[in-house]
Amino acid sequence: MYWKLFKRYYVIKSKKSGKLIPTKQGIEICEYLFNNYGNLVSVERTRELEKKMDLIEEKPDLYYEVLKELKNEIKEVLE
Repeated sequence: MYWKLFKRYYVIKSKKSGKLIPTKQGIEICEYLFNNYGNLVSVERTRELEKKMDLIEEKPDLYYEVLKELKNEIKEVLE
């Protein structure tokens, strides 16, 4: 998963600490996503999706309902 961030030059790895450091391009992409699709890419939205995935693990038959909800949400943003 992280290799895509490197491949697209969104981040580099610090030689000293080993931490990931965002590049200018990475920062610009992040700002664009937050400014235009903030409700879909926010930290809170990620938490919500993780809760829904946990729920699907407990009740697999809910996956269709969750996917339908996500599709409608994305559709609203793109209109």
